[in-house]
Amino acid sequence: MGDIAEKVYLIVRSAELRSEKVIVGKVSKKKDIKILMKEEVDSFSGDGNRMSRIVLKSGRELEADAAFIYIGFVPNSGMVDVDNNSESYITVDLNMKTSEKGIFPCGNVIRRNAQIISSAGEGAIAALSALYYLKIEK
Repeated sequence: MGDIAEKVYLIVRSAELRSEKVIVGKVSKKKDIKILMKEEVDSFSGDGNRMSRIVLKSGRELEADAAFIYIGFVPNSGMVDVDNNSESYITVDLNMKTSEKGIFPCGNVIRRNAQIISSAGEGAIAALSALYYLKIEK
């Protein structure tokens, strides 16, 4: 994401990043990725059509156009009011569309044990669907 976005926030609930050391090292060196430790997302805000801010539980607000949510292996799908399956994973179609217009999830929030490569592909589909939605469907 750091290569295609102007700024990326990596919001981490714990005091340390839990990933392979090589990945942590690469992410830490990226100047356009800001790592926020011991923070949690409280909500997202915007004008009803487009997200513009991420509100943290600490009260801090971040300007943001998009959010990619990954929290462990249990889906944290309750942040958005969309249809879920019996295991709380968000229900999507082949274009990552949900029951609510303008929400395009991917990865572990839509299915169990998503691999990084498939999540990246889903992320690309979600991004293209979001772009189409913003340019045409709105």
